[in-house]
Amino acid sequence: MSQKAQNIRFITMQKKYEAVLFDLDGTLVDSFAFHSEVTYRFLTNQGFQVDREQVKRNIGNTIEHVLNGCHIPGECQPGIIREFDAYYVTHAADLLEQVVFEPSGLKLVKRLKNAGIKTGIVTNSKQALVEEIIRRNHAEALFDIASGAETDSINKESRCKDVLTALRAAADRTLYVGDTKYDVRLAGKCGMDVCILCHEFGWEKDYAALQEMYHPEYMADSLAKIVELVLY
Repeated sequence: MSQKAQNIRFITMQKKYEAVLFDLDGTLVDSFAFHSEVTYRFLTNQGFQVDREQVKRNIGNTIEHVLNGCHIPGECQPGIIREFDAYYVTHAADLLEQVVFEPSGLKLVKRLKNAGIKTGIVTNSKQALVEEIIRRNHAEALFDIASGAETDSINKESRCKDVLTALRAAADRTLYVGDTKYDVRLAGKCGMDVCILCHEFGWEKDYAALQEMYHPEYMADSLAKIVELVLY
């Protein structure tokens, strides 16, 4: 168990769901280093004076949060966000090679699919990047739907509700699996239960504090534990 996850009471209650939605970064893939470096490369390529540590401090929420934290002028941000879509795929191939699905995550999603559970991804990562990561990991058949941010659909809550509608899944019978306090908030706003993964590559800094302050329905130290929540 990681240092961050010590002293946490792990919960293994039994409840069945008809759909499971996943966050991507820090949940299914270890991608913090990727996002930090590609964002730094992009912003410096655009002529902005930022350093790597400044970018790292602001990675973890929306792209607007990152841009604001790096003091990028608001009037520049819409154009930057549009250009960022293509940059992920066309200028970061070397970094993308490092972004692979956690093997236990792929095994979990396959098991859920075989059991007739609907599966999807809802993430703040850009849509073009999400599609490229799925393609590179040959995981197209594992997810019924994948929703990343686009210039005209940045809001994660509204996209999550759209995903529930597309899947014809009842919110109260859907489990959202994530790794940060933002995922607890999202699930609550959408009427879903949430399971927070506090594994080694999660993006949350203090999982004990998260549990105390946000009270997620479940916490687990591995993706394999999700099977217990959904199928038994």
